[in-house]
Parts: sequence; structure tokens; C-alpha cells
Amino acid sequence: MRAVRLAPDTVHLTFDTDHNGRCAHRSSLWRRTGRQWLLHFHQGTLYDPDAVTGG
Repeated sequence: MRAVRLAPDTVHLTFDTDHNGRCAHRSSLWRRTGRQWLLHFHQGTLYDPDAVTGG
């Protein structure tokens, strides 16, 4: 998981998941309101871990 603080009350998280062989890149934007963190945006993009990447 990677976290980038965009502002004192805003964090962008990126991470990968694997649920029963379905892999996804995930991105979430969290904002602190008072004492709690609230999810404001989330995106998941499926990917094939066996696919060859350029390089």
C-alpha cells in the first residue's frame, strides 16, 4: 500500500488486491472530517497478473 498526503486532511491510497484470482489496482481518496476519516472516492481496475508488461 502506498499513501500520499495531499493536504493535512486528505490522503490518496493506492494498493493491489487479489480476491480468488481476480486482481485489481485500487485507488482511494480519504478525507478527515472531525475525528473520522471518510472515503470520498474509490476506483478498482482489474488486471491480469500474468500479462507481460513493456520494458
